[in-house]
Amino acid sequence: MDITDQVWNGGTQPQPRRRLYVCGLRESCKAIKAGTALAVLLAPDIQLNTSSSSSSSSSFGRPNNVKADRVLDDRMREIMCSSGRVPVVFALSRKKIGQVFGSKKRMSAITLLDVGEVEGLLGAVLALAEEGRQHWVQMQRVAVF
Repeated sequence: MDITDQVWNGGTQPQPRRRLYVCGLRESCKAIKAGTALAVLLAPDIQLNTSSSSSSSSSFGRPNNVKADRVLDDRMREIMCSSGRVPVVFALSRKKIGQVFGSKKRMSAITLLDVGEVEGLLGAVLALAEEGRQHWVQMQRVAVF
């Protein structure tokens, strides 16, 4: 039996590559529920697509995007409620996140599944995010008083 027979007959096969991240709110929610998410990068400018076709009214007098708005709220709630288990970092815009990951598309969320050798960088990013979060809270307190 030669090497090609071993490969075709269940012998040595290459290992599939592990995913490092997933894109989008839906995939982020799935990763959080599965317990594989290490951190979520969330764009602070998430909003519904309000094109002229999606903002028209339905026959019942309600905007067509009411259901989409509810889905967006539910996904955001799932991600934010998981922040006790999974750190959530608000950074960049949807367009910038897409550019960082080499896409021309806008991305609302990126969830890290494996950081490998750059775990120290993730720790530094999370520390900066916490520092920014505390500064934001202080600014909100000053603005109220």
